[in-house]
Amino acid sequence: MRTTAQQVESLALAATSRASLDEDAALLTELVRRMIREDYPNRLPATMGVFRAAYRVLDSPANPTSLDSDYRVYSHVKNLGRTAGALADVLEPPPLQSGFVGRTGLPPEHRRAL
Repeated sequence: MRTTAQQVESLALAATSRASLDEDAALLTELVRRMIREDYPNRLPATMGVFRAAYRVLDSPANPTSLDSDYRVYSHVKNLGRTAGALADVLEPPPLQSGFVGRTGLPPEHRRAL
């Protein structure tokens, strides 16, 4: 998921077509819908804020239609990519750095070396 968000972030408007943007928007919308989990066990306020923000991006009345400009669709695709990235950060555990004991809450410089 993080790779998808990074690819979207590097997307250039001049290097893509409207058909490609529309396809990306549809695929990212489906991805974000699948990532939203009503039964997610972590009910921390920050986590729930990410879920609420994802719903706002998906359900916004300002989402582009076929009559809108390429730039508006491009902006929407970028928002969807950032939303997928934020959801990935919440849903996927962070990769552990080799050589450190992964203890949540401690920055890498305070983790014990193996």
